[in-house]
Amino acid sequence: MEEEVFKKSKVNYNKLLDYGFIKDNSNYIYSINFMNNTFKAIITINNDIINGKVIDLNTNEEYLALRVKSNNGSYVNDVRNNYINILNDIKDNCFDYYIYISKQANDIIKYVNNKYNDSLEFLWDKYPSFGILRNKHNNKWYALLGSIYGSTLNIDKEEIEIINLKLDKDLIKELLKKDGYYEAYHMNKKYWITIVLDNSVNISDIYKYIDYSYSIIDKGE
Repeated sequence: MEEEVFKKSKVNYNKLLDYGFIKDNSNYIYSINFMNNTFKAIITINNDIINGKVIDLNTNEEYLALRVKSNNGSYVNDVRNNYINILNDIKDNCFDYYIYISKQANDIIKYVNNKYNDSLEFLWDKYPSFGILRNKHNNKWYALLGSIYGSTLNIDKEEIEIINLKLDKDLIKELLKKDGYYEAYHMNKKYWITIVLDNSVNISDIYKYIDYSYSIIDKGE
């Protein structure tokens, strides 16, 4: 539950104490009673890991019923929804939003900004995680970043982040034999390739292929 709420968000530690968190060694802890002091939510943040629990104040035991998805009674739903509202308020006030959650995706954004002074363009309201990188000389794309279901590439993950790059067709054939490289998602598979941004491909190699894609597009190919 916490993982879903705080997905694509990163804690801003400078805001935690003002919000009401208490620092205990390396832990930041926040607690609040809700539903007329029937329950207490306790949120602990340590090294960017968020843990939470709800205590039933009548029994002083953790109220685990809200963790069971099949529990859809009105009372359990009230507790669950109130708790989620608490988490969302913490997210809104103490976290920064990131379109991409993988370090590699965010490193790529910094790389192209520093090297080419390029920033992602988000062209589709329906697909807010898909951003393109465009060569300023001829207005053509040289990369596409996005977030897709892992099942799309037969990867056993709910969501993955990818980059599509334009490369030489013979190079694509060789790369497809390696881990982390896939036939291009929603683009011409002969000239484009998809790289999964889960550290299966070294970031230095990804930078190299970004430059390769940029040079091909720069030549008008």
